[in-house]
Amino acid sequence: MVALIVVFVICFCITAAYNVMNILIVDLYYETPATAMAANNLVRCFLGAGAAAMVNPLIKRIVLFGVITEIVQIFPWTSGQELQIRYPGGAWMTPGMELDIRETRRIPEISSMNLKCNKKYIILFIDLDAILPGTRIQSVILHWYQPNLMMDCTKPPPPSTIVPGKDQGDKHHPAVSYIAPRAPPNTHHRYVYLLFAQPPAYQFPQCFSHVFPETVSARAGFDIREFLQAAGLVAMNYFIGRHEPAEGETTTMPQSATTTSFRSVDCPTRVASSVS
Repeated sequence: MVALIVVFVICFCITAAYNVMNILIVDLYYETPATAMAANNLVRCFLGAGAAAMVNPLIKRIVLFGVITEIVQIFPWTSGQELQIRYPGGAWMTPGMELDIRETRRIPEISSMNLKCNKKYIILFIDLDAILPGTRIQSVILHWYQPNLMMDCTKPPPPSTIVPGKDQGDKHHPAVSYIAPRAPPNTHHRYVYLLFAQPPAYQFPQCFSHVFPETVSARAGFDIREFLQAAGLVAMNYFIGRHEPAEGETTTMPQSATTTSFRSVDCPTRVASSVS
């Protein structure tokens, strides 16, 4: 909002200065009263400055519409239920919100409506726009996988905050540790949170056991479509992570992707859990 006000003021001042000069020229070289022209040009000042100030949010809305369209194509099963995400010290996210990646270093608070105390849930956090280092290959990066999430029934609803259960991280339900977003400088990445209902007899698919190390090679190429066959989607949310380089930070122009890559995994067919 502050940026829009600054843009409006600058545009207004430039337009006003031009029109004042125009009015003075009329007074000095012509005998026509400049009052009518002054009123006309003042209106033009407001219209011109307002139009200029609207360009920035308009562009953002166009970009956001494109992002939403792509995400719906990737996740055609998206639920109407919104997943609430809030990083420490921040506000609850709205879908498509822009966040500085420096604000996402710690695990966020997770919440959603109509969750049940006797149910377990799984959270996935992925980056859709990662470029593998030294290549032009775009790949999905898994940033976090946490099973055995349960609603914190000690707090009054709504909303319902979910936290790891006592058995989180055991041999049958191992967790993939959280890695904060690492978008390169001067880039914007789409980061998506997905919440699943965890079936009672659920076990982590062994075909995805390669994702546990905190390395790019282990987390890259995560095939979300293959993983979705094991659980029922409850809710989702996403944000645009931007990396504005700090003062003195070395930056290079990121390479654009020319192809997309997923890791090939051989998983048995699973039946998706139903959400009641």
